Parts: sequence; structure tokens; C-alpha cells
Amino acid sequence: MQSKMTRKLLCLILFLDIVAISGCSLRHNIPSSPTDSAVNQNSQKALSSDLNAYLSSTTNVSSISLTHSPWGSNVLVLAQQPYFAASGRTCRELTITSTTGTISYTIVCQVDHGSWNTVRPVTRLLHH
Repeated sequence: MQSKMTRKLLCLILFLDIVAISGCSLRHNIPSSPTDSAVNQNSQKALSSDLNAYLSSTTNVSSISLTHSPWGSNVLVLAQQPYFAASGRTCRELTITSTTGTISYTIVCQVDHGSWNTVRPVTRLLHH
């Protein structure tokens, strides 16, 4: 009797694990808001030379207003302090605020001296 009950409990735990894992993988593939979609679509665009220079020259939390950016026109970009990623690259989290008040987040990492690229987060989801 106890073995049958143990088997049912193990099956239930396995089922819940599969559901949890499936939900996590689906979450990464489906944008939850237009903001996430915009960030993902712009992930492959190169950063402008003025944004590259700004990211390379500042080491504190600071912001820059950009007339043109991969995230649209007239945005405010708040760059967090640089950190070293597990990949060995220098990275920064950016908060992008549009003139309409829409806020999105992205991560950029330095690939060459003075050149930065957007990257997908590996260990956590971006804020909404």
C-alpha cells in the first residue's frame, strides 16, 4: 500500500517538475509585453558610435539622452555600473526610457575595445 502511495507521489512530483520546466522554456520564447518584443527585435542592431563611446568612458551609474538609438528616437539610457560577466567580458545593464514613458531593459557587453553589443540575459529575465 505504501509503495503504491509513494509511486503516486513521485509521479505527481515528476509531473509538476515537467510543468514548471515547460512553463520556463515557454516564457523565454514568448514576449510578455510590447517592450520585451521591441528589445528582442533590436538585439541584433549595432550600437551607435556615440553610445559606444559613452559606455566605454563612464564607470559609474549615469545616463545619456539619444536622438537616435536601436530602441527608437529620443530615449534616455541609464547605464548601471560595469561588471565582469562569467564570459570574462565587461557588461552593463541599461534602462531605456522613451518619451512616452515606456521603460525597457537590456544588457550590453564589450566585445572589442570601445565596441559594445546587446546580449541575451542568461541567468534571469529582464524586468518588465
